[in-house]
Amino acid sequence: MQFNQRHDYEYPNGLDLRPDSPVHEKLLDAAKDRIKRGYETGSDMREMWRKLDHLQTAYVPTTTDSIWELKKDSKAPVDVVIPVSRAFLDMLVSYTGGIYLGDPTGLYQLTARGDKEQLVRAAKMEALLNTQAHWFKHKLSHYTGFRDAYLYGISVKSPVWAKHKRREAIQEEVSEVLYQMVKDTVPGIGIGDMVRYLEERVYHEGNEIENIDPYSLILDPYVRLNHYQKAEFLGYWHRTHVMDLLKREGDPEERMFNCKYVRELVDQRCGRSEIQWANQSGRYDRIGMGVETEIPGHPSTQTTNEVDLAHLYWNLIPEEWDLGDSTDPELYEITVAGDEVIIQCNRLDYDHGMYPLVMSGPNTCGYDLLPISGIAATYGMHQLIDWKVRTHWWNASKVQNDMFVVDGSAVNVQDFMRPGPGKIIRLKRPLYGDKNIDQFIKQLQVTDVTGNYLQDIQGVHDLINVVLGTHDIMAGNMSGMPERPTAFGLQAAQSNAMSRIQMYAEMLGEQEWYTLITQMAHNNVQYLQNDMVVNILGSRFEEQLRMELGVPAGINDITVGPWDLDMGAFEIMPVSRLQKETDMSIMSQMMDRMLSIPEVALEAFGGMDVSRMFLAMIRKMGFANVHEFRREGGALPPVNPMVLPDEQVMAMEQAGNVMPAEAAGMSV
Repeated sequence: MQFNQRHDYEYPNGLDLRPDSPVHEKLLDAAKDRIKRGYETGSDMREMWRKLDHLQTAYVPTTTDSIWELKKDSKAPVDVVIPVSRAFLDMLVSYTGGIYLGDPTGLYQLTARGDKEQLVRAAKMEALLNTQAHWFKHKLSHYTGFRDAYLYGISVKSPVWAKHKRREAIQEEVSEVLYQMVKDTVPGIGIGDMVRYLEERVYHEGNEIENIDPYSLILDPYVRLNHYQKAEFLGYWHRTHVMDLLKREGDPEERMFNCKYVRELVDQRCGRSEIQWANQSGRYDRIGMGVETEIPGHPSTQTTNEVDLAHLYWNLIPEEWDLGDSTDPELYEITVAGDEVIIQCNRLDYDHGMYPLVMSGPNTCGYDLLPISGIAATYGMHQLIDWKVRTHWWNASKVQNDMFVVDGSAVNVQDFMRPGPGKIIRLKRPLYGDKNIDQFIKQLQVTDVTGNYLQDIQGVHDLINVVLGTHDIMAGNMSGMPERPTAFGLQAAQSNAMSRIQMYAEMLGEQEWYTLITQMAHNNVQYLQNDMVVNILGSRFEEQLRMELGVPAGINDITVGPWDLDMGAFEIMPVSRLQKETDMSIMSQMMDRMLSIPEVALEAFGGMDVSRMFLAMIRKMGFANVHEFRREGGALPPVNPMVLPDEQVMAMEQAGNVMPAEAAGMSV
């Protein structure tokens, strides 16, 4: 494409990346080749995903036959999709969310190795990560990721650095320098006056998790899912508009250029990609953006600034592409807008040294790139359920609505075809008074052969439960349990029912959780510029932070600055959220019996801080703000228990050396 205007840009590393330059053309052709090849990798899977999306919604397909039937009779049975798979999907997502997102002490947990200084650094990093999770709504991103993983078989997230900004009022005394700058524009101002103005400030900054639509993925076809960090290239598509690009181009942290050329591209023709990636999912069809009249440039629309972006992360040798002198592979980020203009070409300098993507798929066999999800594996069963439901209601409708053979020469057919109850059917004039009407109208006997279909559907439903591991007990249905199950039997049944889902959750943890925390912790060390105030109330390290930093009771906030974070001071060790509940019932019974013996109880609790133990237990149960209800100075004095023979205790009491605990004001 020929551009009419020439814009002045300072390109990275002194390169010439104007759209008509040889370097731009060479790099664009290579990038588009990998984008096309990488997007074609998932073409077959996208067709399957479209069918799975179809299963998630109960609706009537608007086929020509269905519309014609509905126009003739609003009660006519037509094809319908029953969202049975949605119940299974919600069960999988909710259980996994409970494992990873249900801990009230925070989503992300770190463990320090070393001295107290390293512990404080790890505690500050953990507090900052969990505070960022609240600022940037990580739970929403995680739930979307879990849904993608269980529905499509693959989930992709990207931790990106984000900032929340606002304008704050600033008061400042007018100095000599400021007076000379504004005396001509602000009449009457003098040195020493107080002025008030608005200044943009960052009040939140940190890791935001972006979900990548599986339909938009650009994948290296020669790597496995578990080894995606070894790929030559990875990427994804994204749709935006020119105004957004022009705004982001003005931010130096975005490192974008050539967006004015993109504006010219869109003004002359469509900014959509020829690959038409957005049409694969059908998401835009539901909002009317898939039709031709909505394409930018069409006479019937005023939308003229839509742009498709292809984000490509590529391990390349800079010398081969005229990007530098290095002969070693380096990870670059290349973004192509509208198939024509490169708007980003930067060497990624992340401290973590990885692709800024986190991929997972709990149904992988270990050798595939795009696993087949459990929902996809049961697709045929879902179709069978839909077919049985449609057939049953269609057959029932035939029986209820009747089928007749009518002699048109004797009966007014228009009266007979008019729907609704209480209708009057008129005979033709020559037959007025004829009492033998049965010879003109005959009802056909239709037998409903689908009466057992609903029972068959329940059987298929149970089979799907077996395949997916979503047993009824997970949904709270105890109908399959004995009439009076014991606590141990109930716990064993729950543990066995959830074992398959726990396996999926374990795989998600290995595939994405550790990598995600690692990348976000590195981003905090590398990009944090401002001091952030975080709340430590209810955190795992609250007591240690109060002790080491001297935070008094009633003060729950601490400041975390860029110099407080150091990846070399601690090791990231995410804590497993899977509760080992198999033997909890037996252990609880054993502890109850042991603690009922006074000597054992004194020995067990003699060297422990029972108050802190109680707080930790209550916090785990979901009472995160239990600290707010502690009485100031209400702690009990330390107790040093001694176990003595009964005779010796009685003798000491008679001698006046000991007294009952109640008399001393202590309750036991």
